[in-house]
Amino acid sequence: MKRLSAALLPATLLAATVATPAHAAEPAPTNVTIRWVDATHQAIRLTWDETSPQPNWIILQGKENTTPIGQFWTTADEPNQVDIPATSMSAGAHDLRMAVAVGSKDGGISPLTGSPRFDTTLPPMPELVSSAISGSSTLTAQWKSGPAATDTTPDDPLDVTGPAVFQASYQVGSKDPVTVGPTGPATKLTFTAPGPAFAFSVAQVNEWGPSTAKLVDAAASAPTLTVPSWVVYDNLLDLTGEIAGTDPRTVILQARNTPAGAWYTVASRVNTTGSYRFTFQSTPSRQYRVQVPNTTAGARVWYGGYSAIGTNNVQHKVYGVFPRPTINRGETARAALTVHPAYNGTAVLQRYSGTAWTTVGPVGFTSGIGNGYVRSTAPGRVSYRYYVPTATVGGGTYHAAYSSIFVLTTT
Repeated sequence: MKRLSAALLPATLLAATVATPAHAAEPAPTNVTIRWVDATHQAIRLTWDETSPQPNWIILQGKENTTPIGQFWTTADEPNQVDIPATSMSAGAHDLRMAVAVGSKDGGISPLTGSPRFDTTLPPMPELVSSAISGSSTLTAQWKSGPAATDTTPDDPLDVTGPAVFQASYQVGSKDPVTVGPTGPATKLTFTAPGPAFAFSVAQVNEWGPSTAKLVDAAASAPTLTVPSWVVYDNLLDLTGEIAGTDPRTVILQARNTPAGAWYTVASRVNTTGSYRFTFQSTPSRQYRVQVPNTTAGARVWYGGYSAIGTNNVQHKVYGVFPRPTINRGETARAALTVHPAYNGTAVLQRYSGTAWTTVGPVGFTSGIGNGYVRSTAPGRVSYRYYVPTATVGGGTYHAAYSSIFVLTTT
């Protein structure tokens, strides 16, 4: 028996076209058969009969039985049998046959006798049935065989019957694929990848090779959130962020009032652009984050998660004004105070001496309204401001703030 390696074939049996030698008078071989060498389906055994030992010309022919698309030769002292590696055959071909003639490179040959026709059709491409994700990188996928190609040589000697066989794998970036699960008939698998970004593929395998389809593309939503550090009470608070990709996903804005407090939902929306904005009137000082749940959209899955936490500090809004900004020497001026949010507390009225701010005195306020009083003894212009310390109002923290400067003129 002669076993032909792939190196002995002309760049596989589907190699460049070669010329056919002229026929001679030798009798043609008979009973040309093909079969698998064993159950591993690694090699094809070609056998034939002839009346006496002869050199032989062996070719692979296509549908029309014309010019050979691959050839090799055997000598008279070799048996009428060769084993051809299955990898030497180009997968995906149809309506082929092996043909044997008596003859040598140096002499004429007999007519060709062909084997039964066969094909090297690959299995159908797998198709996704469903996918589900959990945690940060766990995938459950179910699949099925796709439509099969038309078998042009049904029940040929190299057809292998049995259930469909699959092998699943995942690939991270440009790294080599990693197989997961057994090779077998199972059509559902749950596994955990090393991270949220990977491609999941399934190969259906037959005797000629695999047909591999990428069924799921997984990625991380990776939400971000930008939170202004400071804002004045009742001003607009503008929170912005981004997620990877533009597939529709729900973005949930969460907040908590203290670093040890429980998170609660402030707002949510479905995002389809990859960037988002939450704008609302400022409330007490809070910490914020966004959550994006795991999202499955058929072949595209997004692992969710949380953004980094951002803290927004809200200051009091403080107004100070002299309703009568110009007075005569020796008169008393009223310094009106308004504090937001409204509550009961004590502010400090301050005066600028020309080099530093000094304390005039405490000024109480009720429901955010108070009044301080200044008696002027010398002509001129003097600057004043109010300071309101940090306070807890309605369970929320509002940080210390100054009013704008307001001026008293004495004549």
